[in-house]
Amino acid sequence: MDQERFDRLARTFAGGSDRRGFLKRLVGIAAGTAAVTLPTAAKATGKSCYSDSDCSSYNYEVCGYDGTCTCAEGYKDCNGTCIDEYACCGDYDCGDYETCDPYGTCVCAEGYKDCNGTCIDEYACCGDYDCADYETCDPYGACVCAEGYKDCNGTCIDEYLCCGDYDCGDYQVCDPYGACVCADGYKECNGTCIDAYACCTDADCNSYKDEICNPYGKCVVPEPEPEPEPEPEPEPEPEPEEEKGTTPPKKKPRKKLNRTCQSRCIKAGRQSAKRKKVRLTAVRNKRIRNSCKRRCTK
Repeated sequence: MDQERFDRLARTFAGGSDRRGFLKRLVGIAAGTAAVTLPTAAKATGKSCYSDSDCSSYNYEVCGYDGTCTCAEGYKDCNGTCIDEYACCGDYDCGDYETCDPYGTCVCAEGYKDCNGTCIDEYACCGDYDCADYETCDPYGACVCAEGYKDCNGTCIDEYLCCGDYDCGDYQVCDPYGACVCADGYKECNGTCIDAYACCTDADCNSYKDEICNPYGKCVVPEPEPEPEPEPEPEPEPEPEEEKGTTPPKKKPRKKLNRTCQSRCIKAGRQSAKRKKVRLTAVRNKRIRNSCKRRCTK
C-alpha cells in the first residue's frame, strides 16, 4: 500500500483526524481481534494489563496475550481465583460419591467413606478390621463369616455348633452353648436320645429280680436256659448162656423207691427255690423230682 492510499484510508476511519490517532485506534482493534482469535489461559480477574506487574502475584496471575490478567502456568481459574490445576473447583471435578471441600480437595460425600482411594458406602467394610470377630470382608464390601464358621442370627459361630433345634437329631434341642442335648422327657443312651423311662443298660433294671434290658429299652426277666438232655443209659450187656451142669449167678435185688422220702425231698427243694427267689418252672420242678428220686431210692 503506497503512502497516498494509506493516508486516504486513515482519513476515512479517523473522520479527518491525523495519522497518529488512527494508529492508536488500529492497535485497539488488533488487540480486540487477538482476544477472540488467540488462545488464552483460564479467566481470572480479567483486569487489563500491560505486564505481569499489573496483575496480582498473590493470586498467581500473569498478563496474558489479550492484555488481561490470567492464571499462571500450573494454575486454573475458579470463580475469579487462581487455584492449583490439580485442585477441585466444584463437585464436577471429583469422582463418583465425592464432593469438593473448601480447600480444593475431593473428599467422600456424606454417607460414604474412603477405602484405598475409592468412596464406598459408610456401612460397607473396607477390610477385615471393619468386621466383627470370626468375620472377613468380601469383595463386595460385606462382612461374612470366616472359613470354619457359620452365621447364626447375625453372629458367626463354629460350624460344628448348632444354631437351632433344626441342626439337631431326633428328640434333641439346641442349648444356649450351641450343643445338641436330649429334650425334656428323654435321656442320652450311647449317643442317642431315648425315653426317660426306658432302660439303656442292665444297670437300669432290678437286679433282685434278675432283670435285663432288652433291645427295646424294657427290663425283662430272661427265660431259663433249657437243661441239657440226659445221656441215654447204656444197654445192658447180654447175659452169658448157662453151661450145662453149672448154677446160674444170683441177680442183685432191685432197689425200691421210698415215696415218703421223695415227697419230703420235693417239698424241701421247692422251699429252697422260693428262698433263693428262683422261678419254679416246669423244667426246674422236673429237676427237683429226679434229684429226689435218686436220693430216696435204696
